[in-house]
Amino acid sequence: MRIQRITIGETSTSRAAFTGAVGGLVGTAVMVAFMASWSRAALAMAQKPADKHEARRRLANAGVGKGQWPQGEPRSHHHERAESERAADKLGQIVTGSRLPTHTRRPLGTVFHFAFGAAAGMVYGALSTTRMRPLVQSGHGTLFGTAVWLMGDEIAMPLIGFGDPPQRTPLRRHAYVLAAHLAFGAGLHTAMRVMAVSPTNRASRTARHRAIT
Repeated sequence: MRIQRITIGETSTSRAAFTGAVGGLVGTAVMVAFMASWSRAALAMAQKPADKHEARRRLANAGVGKGQWPQGEPRSHHHERAESERAADKLGQIVTGSRLPTHTRRPLGTVFHFAFGAAAGMVYGALSTTRMRPLVQSGHGTLFGTAVWLMGDEIAMPLIGFGDPPQRTPLRRHAYVLAAHLAFGAGLHTAMRVMAVSPTNRASRTARHRAIT
């Protein structure tokens, strides 16, 4: 009976991590869509030229416009390039010895952005198979999204030199990026739930149940 309780309806850590990676890609796409919607609304309500300029920059970072690629939002108004672009540029300097041109840096920055989302999704999926599952999945993934924002954007990025210290970032940007990560967490969680109840997954669970019983 003990083996049956653990196996039926459960997912292996590796499978959950893979599902989480896919969910992380979906969550990042949801995050990008949220950023685009927020920025369009901000541009429509902006009155000052500086506010309009910032909203247009945010739209560009959300991949809106010809030749634009979705990126994360820059940590500070002191830098117009997002952390993902700066990471791509750093990699380019290591590999080629020179900075990457914009037409190469921005697509590669997008790859970094989605790869980070997939990696975070893998962690979410793996943790969802442990006793931490109730905590990790709190708020339908929004608590996890908050943790990614706090540990990634607020702590890790400044420490490795891809972002400015939090105190140099205006409060409105903290709020904007936090809201975007809440969207990421919710999108990740929803995608994993959809995949968990897919016909293929239900058939797999049924087969395991029959094999045990």
